[in-house]
Amino acid sequence: MVARVLKTLARPWDWAMEPLALLRSCLTVRPDFRATLSQLEHFGYRSMGIVATAGLAVGGIVAVHTGGYVRDYSAGDLAGWAVGYATLREIGPLLTGLLLAGRVGAMNAAELADMKARDQILGLEALGLNPVPLVIGPRVWAAFVAGILLYSLAALCALTTAVLGVALSGGLNLQPFLISLHTGTPVAYLLIGQFKAGVFALVVALWSTKEGLKASAGGAEVGRAVNNAAVGSAVGIVVANFFLTLVLP
Repeated sequence: MVARVLKTLARPWDWAMEPLALLRSCLTVRPDFRATLSQLEHFGYRSMGIVATAGLAVGGIVAVHTGGYVRDYSAGDLAGWAVGYATLREIGPLLTGLLLAGRVGAMNAAELADMKARDQILGLEALGLNPVPLVIGPRVWAAFVAGILLYSLAALCALTTAVLGVALSGGLNLQPFLISLHTGTPVAYLLIGQFKAGVFALVVALWSTKEGLKASAGGAEVGRAVNNAAVGSAVGIVVANFFLTLVLP
């Protein structure tokens, strides 16, 4: 185990080569439209409930903590901006990405590992069909679109809960909060959040696809692929978030 970790640290870019190769393959072919819509419903629509619930909870938490800090430092005029900035640029994309890693990443890896164990992907190749536009591409691009849409849903739910929390708690004046939220939160924050959520969704889709296609036959291998997909996607999201925070304005 130690030797494996040291080998990975010695060649830090090797772990990213296979997902990047998958991305290149997906960019060179057009995915099947119907399969992409089916996967979008599979990944996106069925994840709306958990994403909305998490967004509602996070919005309340952000409002409570922000309200406490701005009262302590007499900075009530900045409360709306702080909530908008934290929700749209940082917490919203990261929350969506991690939820996708736990749900979509694990689901995608399990399905692909099962398909490989049943020789379904090999069967497509035996029939002269390319599995990239039929199986891999639709999953990757559906996850990408789902990530952007689910982030928008999570951000809307979080901001709604934050406004309701301020209105019901009475700790902050609602009108200055709304003015600060409106004037201090440009559309660029939403666009940056959508971009980050899309990148995180690609990380989840590519990593989970890699793990699913690497799995061998057997239930233990499928379980290992699911675990590696969820953990690897979460780590990849945190790393990607660090670099995006450095690069984005």
